[in-house]
Amino acid sequence: GYIQGLSKFKVTVTDAGSYGSTITSRKTTADGKTYTAASFTSGAISGSGTMTISVTVTDSRGRTATASKSVTVLPYSTPKVSTLSVYRCDASGNSSSSGAYLAVKFSSTITALNNKNTASYKVQYKKTTESTYTAKTLTDFSNQYSVSGGVFVFAAATGSSYNIILTASDAFTSTAKTATGSSVKKLWSALTTGLGWAFGKVAEFEDVLEVGFKTKFTGGI
Repeated sequence: GYIQGLSKFKVTVTDAGSYGSTITSRKTTADGKTYTAASFTSGAISGSGTMTISVTVTDSRGRTATASKSVTVLPYSTPKVSTLSVYRCDASGNSSSSGAYLAVKFSSTITALNNKNTASYKVQYKKTTESTYTAKTLTDFSNQYSVSGGVFVFAAATGSSYNIILTASDAFTSTAKTATGSSVKKLWSALTTGLGWAFGKVAEFEDVLEVGFKTKFTGGI
């Protein structure tokens, strides 16, 4: 079918004058735009629902004729990741500030297009101190056009924070959202290999003061 924002109209107007006249002008309206060529391809369709393509031709004697055709355009929007959060947990996904796992919780929507669109989800994660991501396709959510509170759990070193990327994809494009998963909670921590301090988490960086707590300053800074 025609898909909003992706499909285009390819239009061909077949016309002829009568009793020796010739066609001198054509005016076709499609998706709110006007075209004068006998054959053309529109830009990406901006509207949706039932749309009408209308053409008016004029001959050399000033006479006009009109024709129209209605088509249905399916509404479409790119995949959306509405929420993404990451928290420490146990192997079953139960929240635990000292858990050896991280849970990635997300909500997402993908346009179904009469249930003919594809829907897939992928999580990428790495320690904040590393450069290479591990990628996991979330097969439990394959072909789900709407996910509310979906959870993926993976083993995560207790002394490390993690960078997380959640990607929702359909047959045409994808959308990614990022988040950070903390190390286990600690009142305070000192880096064992150099100078580094952390409050509320495990110290991970040299010459850096990290704060894993929500922070409120009551005086000047």
